[in-house]
Amino acid sequence: MHEIFHQAKFLKGFETAQNLLFGCVFKFPSYVTFPHHNHHKPTTYGTKEDPEYDDVWIGKSFAHFFPIVPMSLLMPWFLTVRFGLLPFLYPLIGKKLRHLIYQRISTFAMNVAYIRALPNKEEFKNWMTQDYLTCAFNTGVMFLLFTQRLSLENFITFQLFGTTFFFSNFFRAIVAHRYVVDKTAKTMVAQIEDSISFPSSVTDFFWAPVGLKYHSIHHYFPTIPYHNLKKAHELLKAAGDDLYLQTIEPSYSGALRKAASGENIKKIPEKIFSKTTKEVA
Repeated sequence: MHEIFHQAKFLKGFETAQNLLFGCVFKFPSYVTFPHHNHHKPTTYGTKEDPEYDDVWIGKSFAHFFPIVPMSLLMPWFLTVRFGLLPFLYPLIGKKLRHLIYQRISTFAMNVAYIRALPNKEEFKNWMTQDYLTCAFNTGVMFLLFTQRLSLENFITFQLFGTTFFFSNFFRAIVAHRYVVDKTAKTMVAQIEDSISFPSSVTDFFWAPVGLKYHSIHHYFPTIPYHNLKKAHELLKAAGDDLYLQTIEPSYSGALRKAASGENIKKIPEKIFSKTTKEVA
């Protein structure tokens, strides 16, 4: 999602390749990621207009995370219906229902209160094209399954892969931020302070592959590709950048405990970027 939104404008054909090789296959067309910009805008970060910021999970206890288990199990089947069946019904359903589909179930979001703006004419055509391509691929998979050219075991394994992704991604996202900002407009500094990065560890591959654990750097410099975030992490540490250093959490387990208990790290006073940071950027 991050690379599609932040890199596609610099790499010709990147979004198309993503849709054909990944989006249609995993029922995750690129347009579901576009509201990601609201997660970076200072005026919408942490508000109800931010689809990826949902603090309802924070500070309740570890037991409060239990619903993620059935939600993760059901998510691949929900996507199969949303992108594998509903597009077939578009010609038969009214405009009002189609608008509801695009507003409420067409965005990668953790914030259940998020309502997406309706598409303009150009966006509508693009979204419909992606929907139909994804639906066509899913129809092909269903045909192979019912004609026994694809085994039921392989199909269920594929669905369980999606379950694993959503389950692990939730527990990555829950420690991506401190969730301590208020619900008013923010500055970029406050947004960075509210985000978290982690030092390297042997468990990175399982919960934060590529560079997903350097989330405060992603908010600091959104256009740095994820595979370069580790290098950026090392440069900022070597430069002694105070703004970045105070976003580092020592361990994933400690951050998860704080998320479950609601324990927040004391925020430093807001300040402008240091000269050193500008030089590193």
